[in-house]
Amino acid sequence: MTRATRPRALFVLCCISALVVVAAGCKSEAKQTGAAAPPPANLAPDAAVTPDSGVAERPNWKAALANPDDALELARLAESEGAAGLMVGLEEGGATGNVAMLALPYADDAEYAMGRLAEILEASPPETASLVIDAIEGITLRPVTQTEPRDPLGVHRAFDALSRAAANKELTAAVRARAVSVARLIASQRPYDPRGLPTEFDR
Repeated sequence: MTRATRPRALFVLCCISALVVVAAGCKSEAKQTGAAAPPPANLAPDAAVTPDSGVAERPNWKAALANPDDALELARLAESEGAAGLMVGLEEGGATGNVAMLALPYADDAEYAMGRLAEILEASPPETASLVIDAIEGITLRPVTQTEPRDPLGVHRAFDALSRAAANKELTAAVRARAVSVARLIASQRPYDPRGLPTEFDR
């Protein structure tokens, strides 16, 4: 993704984030009709990639896929793709989605992905929830480079999703404790009330 096309991609990503917020408002109605939100892509590294957009065949993605623990390669991927491009790979799942999740905290505009990450966290199985929490934490820890938040609604949704994960007894104690920690981190930067978070993990 070139810098020239990034503004349009960011506009599309913001629209998606707004639609996610609207969809959340219809959640209770969906429950009454028996409808369910589509599950997130399988982020396990060995999962099948679907749908296949072909991003994994691009040189920048190949380099990151070959070295998923290399922070420099992840940063290069984030710089070239931005949040919008990384989200395309994320939706594929498998190794591609895994690398996209790892690269998101390195993207300058990563906050635009927070709303979607919140949605993914709420539908993630226990084995991949920690990966999503790590991405949200990494984005939250990024230095603030602009005077106004890029996507305050998305960040608020991430805080809410973390709060629910912290109370989810289907997750391990370690993952729930991480959710509490990251939710408190967000609350330290934004006007969100952390008093409803579980305190059982405090020491």
